[in-house]
This record gives sequence, C-alpha cells and structure tokens, in this order.
Amino acid sequence: MQKIRAVILAGDERQTQHMSDKSEKIQNKAFMKINGKFMLQYVLEVICSLEGIEEILVVGPKQPLEKLQASYDFKVVQQKGDIVDNVKACTRGWSGEKLLIVTSDIPMITRQSVRDFLKKASMHTADIYYPIIDKRSNEEMFPKVKRTYVKIKEGTFTGGNIALIDTDCVVKCEQIGKKLVAMRKSPIKLAKLLGFRFLAKLVANNLTIEELEQKLGSLLDSEVKAIRSSYPQLGTDIDKEEDLKIAETSLQKLKVGN
Repeated sequence: MQKIRAVILAGDERQTQHMSDKSEKIQNKAFMKINGKFMLQYVLEVICSLEGIEEILVVGPKQPLEKLQASYDFKVVQQKGDIVDNVKACTRGWSGEKLLIVTSDIPMITRQSVRDFLKKASMHTADIYYPIIDKRSNEEMFPKVKRTYVKIKEGTFTGGNIALIDTDCVVKCEQIGKKLVAMRKSPIKLAKLLGFRFLAKLVANNLTIEELEQKLGSLLDSEVKAIRSSYPQLGTDIDKEEDLKIAETSLQKLKVGN
C-alpha cells in the first residue's frame, strides 16, 4: 500500500469572530473547547487512530501545539502564508506519496468516516480525491446545520473538509491553487476562470460528476476523483455559534454511546 502522511490544518482563523459570545476569547478556533477538549483534539484522536498513516503533521501556532505533543504523536509545522504555502511546507522533500489533508474544524469526524473515504479512494487511480456528501445524508444527521450545496444531475451535494492528494501535485498545482483560494469569495473572478459554458450548465443543473472532475482536473493539470460519501461528519465544520452547540450535543451523545 502506498504511504500516506496526514496534515491537519490548525492555523489561525478569522471565522472565530462569529462565536465571540463565548465566555473566553479564542483567536484560533482549533483551540476552542467543546465539552472540555480542544476542537483540534477530536480530529487528532481520529487521525492518530488510523492504520496506515506513516506520519502526522499539524500546521498552526507552535507554542500551543507543542503542549499537545505529550498526548499525541505528531510533528508541528509553524503556520505561514496561506493554505497552499502551508501544505507545500509540509511536503518538502516528499515524492510519490499520498497526503491526507484534514481541517481542524470538523470535530465530529469519526475513524469509520475517514476509513470509508480512504477505502473508496483506493479503488480508483487519480492525483486528487475529494469527498462529496449528498444533501439527504447531511440533513438526516444534522438537520439544523446550514451547508452550501451544488445541484447536479446525480443529486445535490456538499463538499468535505478532507482530501487525499499525491504529493507530486502540490508543486504542480501551487499557482492555480493560490488563484482558487484568492478567488473563492469572488463569484465573478471564479466565473471567468471556469468559463461561461461550464457555469451555464451548472446553473441549469445539467453538470455531471464526471464533468466536474474533468473541469477541475484540467485547471489543476491533475486527475481528480470525487468520492461519494455517506458520512456528513467529513464536511460538518464549526463556523458559527449554532454549529458549536450542535457539536457539543452530538459529541456528548457519542461519548455516552461508547
């Protein structure tokens, strides 16, 4: 089996301001506490428990991360620049390996949800694998969570906060990756990049998963594979106060169930 290294992104996030009515001020939501534990710890526990992960790196502020190293086996990578810069820093010197990228704001992630994603990805040959979760699964498990969905021919889906990529793609996709990160909140710029014909089909709900894969693949000069997942935990991130309350309740139920 090909080696897999994991990178958990736990850099400072401005979104924390949406949860500012909590009693303590947190500048990095990875270190916001949920039922007595940092949000990051829930993700770390799952990734550390997976078989086949050769090494785990956590990108973020050095000092608070080093305190967690007594309880978890991972290396600290001091955050710098944007997401693309941080991923590139983690993969320097690596070649021909798979990189599992996970954000630190999905505390309801489970070992089974990641295992399922990796197992399905192993059945295909691609450079980049990304999970998509259908709307029905999301609303059944987390009916109060608001997500952004895209309607295509096969159904209505949202994306996950996890990806599996070939380490050789990191440098190759660096420039376009930076463009996409910079444009993610500018629909007009994204429209120009994606092309009118593609967007017209998207608006008309006539795109297929295969067409989405091909479009992203051409932009990134890589083979992209969408992995259909039935685990909403992979994409349910904590961005708002309402999300935090849902996470507290869900994680408490999970603890009681175990």
